[in-house]
Amino acid sequence: MLPGGSSDNADMRRLLVVLALLAVALPACGGGSKTSSATRTVLTDYDHDEFAVSLMAYSPRLVPVHPGDSIEFKQAWTGEAHTVTFGTLVKGAGDFMRPFLTGQKPIPPGDDEPPELQAALEGIPFFFGDKGANQTAAQPCYLQQGPLPADEKACPRVPQPAFTGREAFYNSGFIPYEGNNGNTFDMKLSKDIAPGDYFFYCLLHGAGMGGYLQVKPTTVAIPSQDAVSRTARREIDTAMKPLIKARKDAQANRWDLPPGAPKVDVLAGALVPDGTLTFGLTDEFYPKKSTAKVGDKVTWLLYGHAVSFRVPKYGPQLRVDPKTHAVELNDQAYNPVGVKVPETEGPGGKLQVIDAGTYDGTKFLSSGVQFNVAFSVAFTKAGTYQYACAIHPRMVGTLVVK
Repeated sequence: MLPGGSSDNADMRRLLVVLALLAVALPACGGGSKTSSATRTVLTDYDHDEFAVSLMAYSPRLVPVHPGDSIEFKQAWTGEAHTVTFGTLVKGAGDFMRPFLTGQKPIPPGDDEPPELQAALEGIPFFFGDKGANQTAAQPCYLQQGPLPADEKACPRVPQPAFTGREAFYNSGFIPYEGNNGNTFDMKLSKDIAPGDYFFYCLLHGAGMGGYLQVKPTTVAIPSQDAVSRTARREIDTAMKPLIKARKDAQANRWDLPPGAPKVDVLAGALVPDGTLTFGLTDEFYPKKSTAKVGDKVTWLLYGHAVSFRVPKYGPQLRVDPKTHAVELNDQAYNPVGVKVPETEGPGGKLQVIDAGTYDGTKFLSSGVQFNVAFSVAFTKAGTYQYACAIHPRMVGTLVVK
């Protein structure tokens, strides 16, 4: 699979891109006009109305526009944070990704990072850095020319300019799910932007979550918003098929467990079969309700999710400090609480088994978001235990201990 960019946190980056890449050829858009100064809406993610899912893809991936148009990137908020990132510094990655994102080439198997993409994104920040959120990636950044700030520092704060296509780095930063402009990133194209394709992608989920603004001369008709929306719908329907199948398999206890897995009682999120070219996760526990006896050890298999008991009021995995504008990790949502969890080996590594010991239901306990981990807890008291994934708000489960 193709990765998203360079980072010291290679394991997390590889997980995000192993899940990635919707390699479906885009259908032609019909209908439209030559009128400029329109607004086009692009979906930044998708949450299915029948079950909880995080589909991490821009829909549609090709967006024809005119100079002077406005673009609204609209986020559903499934618990997954996103950015929308343009710039001449990422053009090489866009050139490399084009045949994959448009379905002209199949995605190569395996977890290794193609050296061409590594080179194209050399020096481009991954969303998570050594100190938590990398502020260059997590905060808005509009640099006319490089270099990018060193040491994961934020870019100078300036008013958002119209996008000319000549900027070195034009980055929305983390799109908050609440507050002013919650769940949206709006941008205006300059009237003098040159015709051509402009690559954009998510600094958290990688170049596999990418797309292109296709700037056309004003003399050339472009599809209407209705046509753009229909294209987005077709792409989403195609992308959802393997997730729907994976969910049905999980509900029927057809689990593709990794080598060395212990007895698993609950699967946290359906595992999309290897080789399926869908960038997404189902945000459900399978089964949603389970039973155990006092003293039993109950085990959850985690791959991109958390198991949390007595969860405080929901808070997103990231927060923006209102004074400093720094983007901070929400420790209680993302990190383990009440249990010591060693660093995991990540995707492709050996499954790690973490035993949280005993639990009586009186305190907040959380595995934290884990990758390739079997998380076990033994319950000392009978009762009904509600639990959730701390970062995916619709992902909840029930355990009845008798």
